[in-house]
Amino acid sequence: MDSIFIAKPISETHIQLLVKNGAEETNELEFKSSGSLNKRNPQCKEEMSKDISAFANSAGGIIVYGIEEGKDRKAKELSFIDGETYSQEWLDQVINSNIQRRINGFRIDPIRIGNDIKKTVYAITIPESDNVPHMAADGKYYRRSNATTVRMEEYDVRHAYFRQSKSKLKIGPVLQCPFGGPSFRDGNPNRIYTTSYSLDFQVKNVGSIVERNYKLELWIPELVYFSPVGSDNVMANKLFRREEDYIIFAIANESPIFQEEITTVARVFIGVNYSTFELLKRCPLKLKLYYTNGTDELETIMTDWLTYLGNPLRREIFAS
Repeated sequence: MDSIFIAKPISETHIQLLVKNGAEETNELEFKSSGSLNKRNPQCKEEMSKDISAFANSAGGIIVYGIEEGKDRKAKELSFIDGETYSQEWLDQVINSNIQRRINGFRIDPIRIGNDIKKTVYAITIPESDNVPHMAADGKYYRRSNATTVRMEEYDVRHAYFRQSKSKLKIGPVLQCPFGGPSFRDGNPNRIYTTSYSLDFQVKNVGSIVERNYKLELWIPELVYFSPVGSDNVMANKLFRREEDYIIFAIANESPIFQEEITTVARVFIGVNYSTFELLKRCPLKLKLYYTNGTDELETIMTDWLTYLGNPLRREIFAS
């Protein structure tokens, strides 16, 4: 999908760039003029259901209502929608009432060009669905192919049902907790030598079946990792290798993870001081999750979310 859509929500700037750059339709991006929305014409609702269900039945994507395409399937010009006549709530109702099964997690971003509701563009972000196949209002199933919506063959529908039976795991949030208390300079809590944290790494099963085999690989900047005195040092047995500035652990699951279950697979201790703060800014925490049907990855700069006394962690609080 086009990188301009990484931001949430989609903004007027993104829409203007599509037209300015003459963005081309793909399997994950489609443009629709304002005429595609017509309350008096039932066929328009049916076409909406075909297009949106096709994205959910495929790899997901974005449909922009309010951009007219040229003959070359590129964004040509804005085609405004009256947001008072065609509200976000109306779109939501049309989508939910004309597609079976319902699509979970789609998002509608209303973009008011120049803050004028009568000059509205709607960007609908549709996720790749795990609850496929989704049937359109005409009782048929559709998917994306060569930047168009096409009817699914019988074997496509069978394959989509099979997709439901696959597991899907996601890396969960990293939970931080202060550990052991900081060491102060001259007893001043605003000037510290070091502070430490325990980090809990979680995995969530967002699929429809139980997953029995998975492994999480952690890349921790080596100079901040430590094993608490008196601990059983469980992570020492998980050491995988060292590489450049990192110590790398591989943690295999000890039990199955059930649908919608969240489990903590590892607890790691880190210590931060004046010197290692810059290391954390330079070396992101890296996570890679392997499971039966795929992988999930995450990179994050720890100084962006570590806190001290409820405030963001800053280098200025450390004594050199």
